[in-house]
Amino acid sequence: ASDSTVLIESGRLTVIDSSENKTGAIINNNNANYTDLNSWGAIRVKGGALILESGKIIGTRSAIYCDSNVSVTINGGEIRGIGDEGMGIYVSDGVNLTINGGYISTETTKRYAITAKESISGYTININGGLIERTIAHIGAGNLVVRDGVIRDETAAVIMKKGTLEIKGGKLI
Repeated sequence: ASDSTVLIESGRLTVIDSSENKTGAIINNNNANYTDLNSWGAIRVKGGALILESGKIIGTRSAIYCDSNVSVTINGGEIRGIGDEGMGIYVSDGVNLTINGGYISTETTKRYAITAKESISGYTININGGLIERTIAHIGAGNLVVRDGVIRDETAAVIMKKGTLEIKGGKLI
């Protein structure tokens, strides 16, 4: 069972906001089950791939939750964690996350725009563009490569505990 609004188990889902006013959104404000991290996410990518071209993804725990060994590409749109526990994107072991554009944020300074647990390993996050407002918590044993885009937070653009970090361009503010 999943408390996610959209659950991807296999295949590839491409999200494009085709509404006239570009107000399309996938929203999950289910915060009833705080004991099971796997139950959170407006979109849960359990298998396969997600491509976000446009539209809004909004969640009270994580807007996008990535299970192990999946692929997520953000080319545009808005990803936002809301409420006291809201995160933008959560990554697990072996996830390949590529951000080419768009906007990723959280409403609270208690949570991160992109995060993984310390026990997570083998993930890759490539940032080639976009605006990320809140810290990236690169605390697992993965790879984070920043080539372009802006990462902005009042305290730290990136928190790193393990893994590798390559900064080849972009702005960390």
